[in-house]
Amino acid sequence: MDYPELTLSVIDEQVARAAREGRIIAQPYVITPEAAARVLAERVARDDDDDPGKRAGKLRDQLAMSPVLFGLDGLLLDGRHCLTTIAWTGVTGMLLARFGHDPAARLTIDTGKARPS
Repeated sequence: MDYPELTLSVIDEQVARAAREGRIIAQPYVITPEAAARVLAERVARDDDDDPGKRAGKLRDQLAMSPVLFGLDGLLLDGRHCLTTIAWTGVTGMLLARFGHDPAARLTIDTGKARPS
């Protein structure tokens, strides 16, 4: 099965659709390293001290992770490490993208701090 490519325009279209329909939209996509880099450059709401270079060697683990999440504002809520891995390794990946989450969720999804064990 061929999956559509995730691009900034697709993100905008799916976020608008989620807002219109009042529900979360989820679909698998293929994302190129170039597209991943564009999403990271244009759709990340905050900077943190994460070093993407130390994550780039974990492509297989990162691509078998949870979905990439986008808020109703079109900004990336979760999935930065996955996109960074794709961008840094130069390997096209497949992921599940979810659109239409409340942007306020950004405060609790991933703060960049270690989780308690």
